[in-house]
Amino acid sequence: MSIFTNYKKIEHSSKHFKTKFELHNIPVYIANSIRRSLSSINPIVTFDDMYYEDESSRSINIKKNTSALHDQFLAHRLSLVPINMELSDCCNIKTKYNEQTGNRSFDFTDDSNKLIFTINIINNQHAVELRDKDGLISITTEHFIIKDDTGNTIPTESLFIKDIFTDEFILLDKLKFNISDPEMGEELHLECYPTVSMGKINSRNDPTGTVTYQLKVDTERIETVFTQKIAYLNKERKNKDLEDLSESEVADIKKSFNLLDRDRVFTLDSNGNPNKYELSVESIGFMNPDSIIYNTICSLILLIKDVLNSFTFTTDTCINFITNDKITISELDHSNVKNGININIKNENHTLGNMLSMMMRDLYTSDGADIELDILKYVAYKMQHPAIEEIDIIIIPNEYENSELIKYINKLLDPSVFGHDVSKQTKELEKKDSIYLITILSVLLFVKTINICTAKLLQIKKEFIDVANFSTTYENAGYEVEDPPEYFIKNADIIGNLTIITEEQQIDFTSINKPFNIKKAE
Repeated sequence: MSIFTNYKKIEHSSKHFKTKFELHNIPVYIANSIRRSLSSINPIVTFDDMYYEDESSRSINIKKNTSALHDQFLAHRLSLVPINMELSDCCNIKTKYNEQTGNRSFDFTDDSNKLIFTINIINNQHAVELRDKDGLISITTEHFIIKDDTGNTIPTESLFIKDIFTDEFILLDKLKFNISDPEMGEELHLECYPTVSMGKINSRNDPTGTVTYQLKVDTERIETVFTQKIAYLNKERKNKDLEDLSESEVADIKKSFNLLDRDRVFTLDSNGNPNKYELSVESIGFMNPDSIIYNTICSLILLIKDVLNSFTFTTDTCINFITNDKITISELDHSNVKNGININIKNENHTLGNMLSMMMRDLYTSDGADIELDILKYVAYKMQHPAIEEIDIIIIPNEYENSELIKYINKLLDPSVFGHDVSKQTKELEKKDSIYLITILSVLLFVKTINICTAKLLQIKKEFIDVANFSTTYENAGYEVEDPPEYFIKNADIIGNLTIITEEQQIDFTSINKPFNIKKAE
């Protein structure tokens, strides 16, 4: 079943600024995580208006400013300016995962070559040609002089593009002339150094203008739903010894229905859950809309791969694991719940927590829509504080004898893939207490869920490349993933099935351990 469909480019003056598409046959939590990620985890090149006492630490240095805008206001305007990342190789980005902390860093590919963006203009008699009819000089992004460390000049239009609707560069400030002294007009002198950031760090670093997201309306069911509503109302009236609704009353209800309820008749899957979503992504100039979509999907894959790589399993004598600083595993200490664990994940939020916890619920609880086996009593996540990027995923298995727990652990560690002595491991596991077994089982289920989620996202990425005819040549890389091949294959073999699954439940895991580079559109 296809996932990425109905791709459409929206253009103005032959310039692509928005992409519309639909996602089909995936649960809400994956579609919503993609929607959230479009605005939050896409690395971009920007100016940072954070003020530091040390001038060398600042991204924006305002040397002199006698204009009407005070320094803080001007710095904020500069931090909102989109720097185009696709027309030049000067702002290529690289990323790498830290095995110890579990965090991912982003920096410029050539961090030794620091770009300097300079504006140094005085509205005096020497700048008459820059004045408008009122004698003002409008300072725009066109007036930046861009040089690298070696003194080479970078074309301004390769990093700052015109607005596609106004066909003008972005206005930054205006300088007035001095009528009494031709040499002493208003002056602006600043130096800026680009940095790498993303929307989750500050909302101004969002590369999108708008991201729309809605559940797709099932037009074929609208009339049926309305008919059912009228039938229900007539039944209620009959119970109260009232006559059926008149034609005029039905007409009035139809008007209200079309205004308030029509757009809530969603397309549903066989379980009664929404399964089609309409999205659109608008660019503001950092990169092409298709690059935003592609880079976002890849960034989301890296995000969950980072969590996956935070676990290191050993099977020398018995299955065990350790974690890095990103993950903390603890037993539940509630008086009424003792047989469960809490997985604390640092530097993550609802995007990851909701997607993985809901997928685990779908796969391993009795309420699941795509259940493999009802093995868990409870799965949920929580974010302790909205301003603290840290989530807890709570996993509570059903009550089992130790022998049952061992059986499920061995099934998850498929020996044909994982490569270990099952009988030897079983003997070692029989020596462990139930808390140990519950912890191992819960963590393995969590890891398998990550692998399933990765496979789903890779399928979306592949279909997007095909549907959008997206270029993925290395020369057009949006940012480069510097992680070694081992990063992509770690823990990818924990995919054993707990029971016989249906053909519809089959997951294609063949691509989850293949390295990839993040690209951008040509």
